[in-house]
Amino acid sequence: MKRKLMAILILTTSTLFITGCNDSEIDPSSLFTDWTNSEIKSLPFFPEGINSETNPSSNDPGRNGPYETDSYQSSRLNHRDIGDAEMFFPTNAGSGPFAATTVTGGWLNRWEHVRWVVDRYATHGMIVLALTPPNRVMAKPLEWESLQYAGIKVLLEENNNPDSPIYQKVDENGVGICGYSMGGGGIIRVADRLEDKVSSIVVLAPWLAEKSQAAQVRIPIILISGTGDKLSLQGGIGREYNQIAPDTPKMWANFDGLTHRDIMIFFGRESDKQKVSTYMVSWHKCYLEGKIREFMPYLIGDKHDDHMSNGWFADFKYENVP
Repeated sequence: MKRKLMAILILTTSTLFITGCNDSEIDPSSLFTDWTNSEIKSLPFFPEGINSETNPSSNDPGRNGPYETDSYQSSRLNHRDIGDAEMFFPTNAGSGPFAATTVTGGWLNRWEHVRWVVDRYATHGMIVLALTPPNRVMAKPLEWESLQYAGIKVLLEENNNPDSPIYQKVDENGVGICGYSMGGGGIIRVADRLEDKVSSIVVLAPWLAEKSQAAQVRIPIILISGTGDKLSLQGGIGREYNQIAPDTPKMWANFDGLTHRDIMIFFGRESDKQKVSTYMVSWHKCYLEGKIREFMPYLIGDKHDDHMSNGWFADFKYENVP
């Protein structure tokens, strides 16, 4: 453990020196790609508050929810387009069925790099399939497109398998997908193929290197970005938003100051993650669970008005919502 930490510190210093301390030229996540979730958790600089602890009295979408969770890995989760997978589910939220979503990281990432996203959804009562592609260094969203498609297939198979801990616990009318960075770019590519299976899309700081396929998106979608992001540029995400099919419920939340790496567990402030979480959790809650009265105020109601007044956003747009 000490050797790994020392190697990271040396590599970080060397990389910053070589690049002239230009943050836009390095991807810090690459320094951690082979770490397990338990090793990540044990780091001395692991951000305070980014953990799987529940908040029993909280339905605040910006924080972990009230439910305890468990998880499992199984050979049943294996697929040629999945490199690693773990299923999370609430344990004290009743018998279900529950809304469910996938969660993926981005280029070079394991799903553990966005573990806090998994915890947010699971502690708010959703089943979550956390996914890593077989080839994390393949620099095209195609890898994550295939990952998301396979993930939904596996999720639904588990729901119909009597040997599965989530047997008949998934509401198949309330299934969503969520991805970060290149994982978000893959979601936009695969959306039209999953139109009959998926009811909500959450895209976190999408990396858009391929020709846009946003015009084919007809599933309620929220795009989350930040003005400090030098990889997922606001202009490209804005154009993507504008190209989404007419009549599709869509939202673009462009947070002031949010950077690309702030969404990973190693970087950024918990307060920034709470802002992102408020909108990503509320979106799935509304479109997967139909909890409009409870969570739409966070998206376009009085609670959102407070966020606007407090300067959360540089840009905020929506159409066909609710």
